[in-house]
Amino acid sequence: MGFKAGFVVGFGAGYVLGSRAGRERYEQIRRAFGTVSSSPVVQRAVERTTEAAGEQGKHALSVVQEQVEKAGGAVKDRLTKNTSAHAAETDPWRGSPVPDTVEGQLP
Repeated sequence: MGFKAGFVVGFGAGYVLGSRAGRERYEQIRRAFGTVSSSPVVQRAVERTTEAAGEQGKHALSVVQEQVEKAGGAVKDRLTKNTSAHAAETDPWRGSPVPDTVEGQLP
């Protein structure tokens, strides 16, 4: 719920609960809300809003999943590249044939 909608709902609830007009005003407000909320126009608007929110949520989820997969692939590639480079720096024989050595002699 957005800030404005939350503010309106909170203000309305505060007004109803703190109303000095008493029970009669509360009942009047409740009936008006019931009339508005049961209106076919309002019901259609609620349905359309719910459908639109669901579609946007699905779209957002697919975009997030796609970006996470892309980022994961980039991280994996970078780790593989760094691991290979580090191994080549620390192992001078990596990629070279193993020298023949005689026991007790240094290569």
